[in-house]
Amino acid sequence: MKDEEGNEKGARRGRKPKDPLVVPNLARKLKAVVQHTLPDLCNWLGHVRDPRDATRTHYGMKKVLWTALLFFLCGARSRRHFRIVSDSPAFLANLNALAEEKKNSVPHPDTVVGTLERIDPTTLASVPSQIVHVLLRKRMLEDSRLQGRYLLVFDATRVLSSTRRHCPHCLVQRHASGGETYYHMVLEAKLVTPGGVALSVETEFVENLGENDPVQDCELKAFYRLAPRVKARFPRTEFCLLLDGLYANDAVLKLCKKNRWGFIITFKQGSIPRGFEGFETLRGLQNENTLTVSHAGETQRLSWVNGLVWEEHRLNVLECALLKDDGQIAKRFVWLTNLDVTRRNAGAIANKGGRCRWTIENQGFNVQKNGESHLEHPFGRQESAWKDLYLLLQVAHALQQLIYWWRALRPVREYLGSFYCFFRTLLEHMRTHAPAADDFVEPAFQLRLDTT
Repeated sequence: MKDEEGNEKGARRGRKPKDPLVVPNLARKLKAVVQHTLPDLCNWLGHVRDPRDATRTHYGMKKVLWTALLFFLCGARSRRHFRIVSDSPAFLANLNALAEEKKNSVPHPDTVVGTLERIDPTTLASVPSQIVHVLLRKRMLEDSRLQGRYLLVFDATRVLSSTRRHCPHCLVQRHASGGETYYHMVLEAKLVTPGGVALSVETEFVENLGENDPVQDCELKAFYRLAPRVKARFPRTEFCLLLDGLYANDAVLKLCKKNRWGFIITFKQGSIPRGFEGFETLRGLQNENTLTVSHAGETQRLSWVNGLVWEEHRLNVLECALLKDDGQIAKRFVWLTNLDVTRRNAGAIANKGGRCRWTIENQGFNVQKNGESHLEHPFGRQESAWKDLYLLLQVAHALQQLIYWWRALRPVREYLGSFYCFFRTLLEHMRTHAPAADDFVEPAFQLRLDTT
């Protein structure tokens, strides 16, 4: 905006206006990321067993599944909205290029969802972990390690909720008023980085066996099912698990020891019998294990106790207290860990470890629910359909993060200013910038991410 004299208002207030930037074709950049970083993605999608009658199908599985991915990549709010945003020759051309399958039309969203209703979710469950495996093999997340370990968060979120039963496997929440809420939950294992990347590694659906199941499924039971699958997928990868206070129990600690995983668990009063009181007593006797540091504009007082014994476990406890200007405590974090805590690494364990657990909430669940992915919108309510769509959302979210955090696109990210604007621009380029046969393929490159 300008004033009557033609001057930029931002400049008059002392703010420097943004220099104009020519934003590159983000549709082309998306294709480049898929082609050079995840060249097998189309094959993984194409190997999903097609449940349809081959004599009556027009689109292959790669085209159908890529269309579902674009539901989320383009921020479609509903099936009808997707039909509107995909109604352009350029969008069709870009979809053909991504799916490596040339057709003269975009699959109807009802066709996509109808196909997903017949696909077993277990056939898609391995795709997110295959993406993470490629990124680890290419050493794209090395900067995010803590003491040589990748950060892995286990946490659950609610995905469908209704006052009417959705299916026999619904979880039930009974209210004091006498009403009932039927819902589904998903336990996620996500690899996170201090910079804000959150990539799905494995997914476990939290659900009852049947409508009359006397004991409901829960997050902790789902963890005991999910953890062995993570170990089987990544048998030699060193992980440090970031967990909330629910997981501070003997069975979880034994499982971490068996799998040789590190852990940083939120430690609260009452989590372990007499454990928290023991920490506070020992902390008062070990004044040498206290350190005041400055991090990201915060003044932090770090205190720790090593060698706290509980059952057969030898544990360490680290406290991070955020201080006000007058020295009073504004906020307090306490973690239980099997990592050795010293004056040299206490700050890293707190800020690059324990506090990174919230990445799964902020850059994981919150972005998918309240951002452009519309996680809670029921694109398909049939059991197989919503599970398949959830798994495809994890694939789409991984692609979003690869292009958004691509170091070469940092000026574009800073210029557009937000995740929302970035992917609104991607959608516009998908609709208006048709790929040219001679220049759509970019030269080979190494993708580097801003992960710290």
